[in-house]
Amino acid sequence: MTMFNNSYETGACLLEVALAKRLEVALKKALISGDLKSMKFGVTPKDGVSAVFVSGLADEEASIEKFIHPIVVTGADHQKYLVSDIRPFKATSTLYPSEADFEKAVKNKSEYALVKNRAVLELRWITGDATRLLSRLNFAGSVFGTWIAQSLTRVYALDMADQTRLTALGIYYYHTLFTNASVLEGHALDAAVIHTINTTKMPAKDVYTLFEDMPEVKNINDFCEMVKAKLQNLRLVDFNLLLLVESVKFTWYGTNAKELIKVALEYPPAWIAIVHAALTERTYHSSQVYKLIEVQAKRSRNVDEFLGNYRDLILDLIVDVE
Repeated sequence: MTMFNNSYETGACLLEVALAKRLEVALKKALISGDLKSMKFGVTPKDGVSAVFVSGLADEEASIEKFIHPIVVTGADHQKYLVSDIRPFKATSTLYPSEADFEKAVKNKSEYALVKNRAVLELRWITGDATRLLSRLNFAGSVFGTWIAQSLTRVYALDMADQTRLTALGIYYYHTLFTNASVLEGHALDAAVIHTINTTKMPAKDVYTLFEDMPEVKNINDFCEMVKAKLQNLRLVDFNLLLLVESVKFTWYGTNAKELIKVALEYPPAWIAIVHAALTERTYHSSQVYKLIEVQAKRSRNVDEFLGNYRDLILDLIVDVE
């Protein structure tokens, strides 16, 4: 499957292409004329790419439309910038606040942390660390497969056997999101098989049989067709992307939750950010995603490993702002 460089390339953002183009123009101007390029809020640049934040602290940002998803912009200095919008969290009344003043005044710290963590995940993603995110944060993939399977099981009343196979197919699809290949082969297939066995406890023979003769998965619509072809369940005969989105859209909550969850179906940095937020922020402990994580955590010991690796990969790129 084609690896997306940012959220605006996903099917979920097809209607936002025009917005992305307008944003690129406005952000390039702000990078030239103002302080945007220095608004890093403690995020360390990586491999020539800087994560910066539209915060509402500078006059030149007034002409920038509000946006939900981080976007990559190349400045006049040929430097790449990953730009996120944190203006919804601006709560300070100080005339010229520092970045530290901004963060101290934030009231919804859980959602602010999610946005900031997502930016760092995307920074890792676009600088070539996708494979590390897959291997070292594979607990998120286990939750992804379970999330897809349980969401569809609730809607279509699938039996346990089909739910287990659907979890396996969800993990397979999750692995395709980390490669430009439309079919997993060789080491990539073996990694998906091992991941599936560890998550579902299916026998290796059954997993390899399920993954034999897999159709090409070039996009999320192909995944929906793969589910129908592999399960051969009459209840899924009309299953499609629209129904998949309907099945999962209420499993997460918060500001822009529906937009984020739709992107997360196709873009791992968004999904991993959700999983980490669910684990670490009590705000999200009533969400369906967290309840799935609770169940998954009882079946494995990977939660501590996930949090430790997340700290090494993501949180170590964030320093306290002044």
